[in-house]
Amino acid sequence: MKRAKLKIEILTVIFCSLIFAFSEKNNSIYADEVLTDMELPTGRLVFEEETEEAADEDYESIEESDIAEQSLLRTADIAADDWNKYGSDYFYDQLSDEEKAYWNALDVICEKYLTTETDAVTTKSGAYRMQAISGSTLAKAQQKNVLLMFRYSNPQYYFLNATVYTISYSNDTISLVFGIYPAFENGTDRMEKTEKVKEQVDAWQEQIDQCSKDYEKVKKIHDLICEKVYYNQALVNSDFATESTEYSQSVYSVFCTDKTVCAGYAQSFAMMCNGSGIDTAVVTSSNHEWNKVKICSSWYNVDCTWDDQSDGYYYNFFVKSDEFYDTYSSWSKTCHTEEDYWEGYLPVCTLDSGATQTDPGKIPIEGHTIVTDAAVAASCETTGLTEGSHCSVCGEILTEQTVIPATGHTPVKDAAVAAACETTGLTEGSHCSVCKTVLVAQKVIPAAGHKWSEYRESGKVKRKCSVCGKTETVRTLPKVKMVQLSKTSYTYDGKSHMPAVKVTNSAGKKLKEGTDYKIKKPSGRKNAGIYTVTIEMKGDYTGKYQKTFQIIPKGTAISSVKAKKKAFSVSWKKQAKQTSGYQIQYAVDAKFKKSVVAKNVNNTKKVKLDVSKLKAKKKYYIRVRTYKTVKVNGKSKKIYSGWSKVKAVTTKK
Repeated sequence: MKRAKLKIEILTVIFCSLIFAFSEKNNSIYADEVLTDMELPTGRLVFEEETEEAADEDYESIEESDIAEQSLLRTADIAADDWNKYGSDYFYDQLSDEEKAYWNALDVICEKYLTTETDAVTTKSGAYRMQAISGSTLAKAQQKNVLLMFRYSNPQYYFLNATVYTISYSNDTISLVFGIYPAFENGTDRMEKTEKVKEQVDAWQEQIDQCSKDYEKVKKIHDLICEKVYYNQALVNSDFATESTEYSQSVYSVFCTDKTVCAGYAQSFAMMCNGSGIDTAVVTSSNHEWNKVKICSSWYNVDCTWDDQSDGYYYNFFVKSDEFYDTYSSWSKTCHTEEDYWEGYLPVCTLDSGATQTDPGKIPIEGHTIVTDAAVAASCETTGLTEGSHCSVCGEILTEQTVIPATGHTPVKDAAVAAACETTGLTEGSHCSVCKTVLVAQKVIPAAGHKWSEYRESGKVKRKCSVCGKTETVRTLPKVKMVQLSKTSYTYDGKSHMPAVKVTNSAGKKLKEGTDYKIKKPSGRKNAGIYTVTIEMKGDYTGKYQKTFQIIPKGTAISSVKAKKKAFSVSWKKQAKQTSGYQIQYAVDAKFKKSVVAKNVNNTKKVKLDVSKLKAKKKYYIRVRTYKTVKVNGKSKKIYSGWSKVKAVTTKK
């Protein structure tokens, strides 16, 4: 976008070799190159300084946790919110801890104005400013240096104007802060303006992000700014009489009014570069602002103001060295001589892009971090590459790699292989002797297979091939590993019982009744007694196994226990069916581990027993069970029911 014609004062014009063209409008003079002795525009407004006593708001403490968080986020290179990325920490990183603390406090306050509806502080003269910072021990000169560096490093705080306030506290300390434009003093109104700024910033950022290299991004930002704004010559001519509504010292003039001066150009350029991840600083002279930008690993100067002419924009001052700015003209040297407070903080710009009026130039080879791209040897099928190089920072190719053609294959014959009983064969084929790539694939001829005949030997089933003579064991005849009954004890209930039989072989396989074994069941299996089950193996299995289970008599229960003098009597319920008698057991502990005594009653009709000769006042535990006497292999054997519940009794004295 073009702007109002610049008022150009020609101090000295001695150009013999340049061809001039005169425009029809205002008789403005143009040439193939920008005239080196023209007073190109500036427009940096010298800060106005005011002094006043601290207001109530200035005594409000800034949370130390907020300041510490700002410091931590900067150390970790993390943006606290989407706005912080538009600032630069280049100067911050060079400060002392105390200076950083003051910077962080300024940042906390300004971030509050940027992201909340906090109103500005009203001065005694009716102007507006930001909240001051109480308790700083920095000298006034130090505070001012930090304040100015903070301002030029954080252009996203668009609401700050060109007035510096010295706020004095009752304890004789001071705080230097910036004024705020009247249009931005109200928090609610300011939030609307912030959204307006962000809308334009996001629109530009979307275009910038489409550029793949930092140099392209820097050029895009330069061009976007120059296309959009007019140089506000009328404001400069009026000695900034309407600055309070023109905002020329703020990025707001670029993003929202389309009229600005060098301050707006430089600050908006820095804001968009930093937002795109390119470290950029705003630098000031006594009357001018411009930028220093880091591309790849080197720093360069950019002056959008001087590149933006009335008939379009150019690249005379784009990505240039310090020497270029100092020697371009005496006016350039004057306007680009940094103010004293920058001493020791600024990067040195030794390299130059070689940009001209119409050519944006490029980063010189010295400005890149060169990485060698190793040569790649060509192979039979794939091409190779000669050695090249690129920049590890921006990715620009410095020495292009040339393609080396593929060498082609060297064929070798692969002989055919006859198939055997077990192994496959192959047809004839070929491959490359260099890269081993198969050129003619050999097809597999299936194995012929054995011609087996089976026989048994040493407890194994074997077989032999009649073609190749190979012998092998088909299987080892299995052995029985385990024979078990599903249950080995039942309680007499008048019914017949027979547990299930489970047989497994040495491989853990469960065998099948009828196929692998047969069962001979014992007769009866109804009355109390011990019964034997016979399992006889068959088929591939041999052997005979016998397993027993028992049917025990039904148990009884204690009816009563009565304590006596050094004695007790116990009664139980009668249980006569399939029962030969009862067994009474008593002990001095509930688990029947100590002093256990058992007494048998060989009469099912007798349901009471007196036990004497015991200790006086001693507690005894008693339980009862039934038993049945049966014949096993011609011998009598008792089988018992389960125990009754335990009863306890304490003998009398």
